[in-house]
Amino acid sequence: MKSEPKSLKSINIVLLRYFLLLAFILIVLVEVTCFIIVSNTTEYQARERLMHTGKEIAQSVDTASDEQIARLIRDYRTEGINVYVLHADGGIIFPHEDSGVVLKNGFVQQIDKWGVKKLAYAIKYKTEGLEN
Repeated sequence: MKSEPKSLKSINIVLLRYFLLLAFILIVLVEVTCFIIVSNTTEYQARERLMHTGKEIAQSVDTASDEQIARLIRDYRTEGINVYVLHADGGIIFPHEDSGVVLKNGFVQQIDKWGVKKLAYAIKYKTEGLEN
């Protein structure tokens, strides 16, 4: 009779091991699936944002003044999107030399600092910071 409880105990241990293994595999599968979904969604959102930016700049080049285009480009740069309007021959039309970007043969050589500006949102509890 003593052998039966040991065999039941060993069966329970084996079942517990299989259960833990299956639980671990399920958790890994869920994590991988979530990672794939989030990375694809983030990539899609970034692509859509850039397409929207390009369309908006293209429309404003046709209809807006130089000052409005420069302001729009500056707004996008504060969001972290660098925008350049190119001529058909490859030369840069906007931003102009006076915008703080120094160009040589169409390549950015230097960016002048804008100084201390108020940030759009607090970063590490700071509301002002240096912008380039």
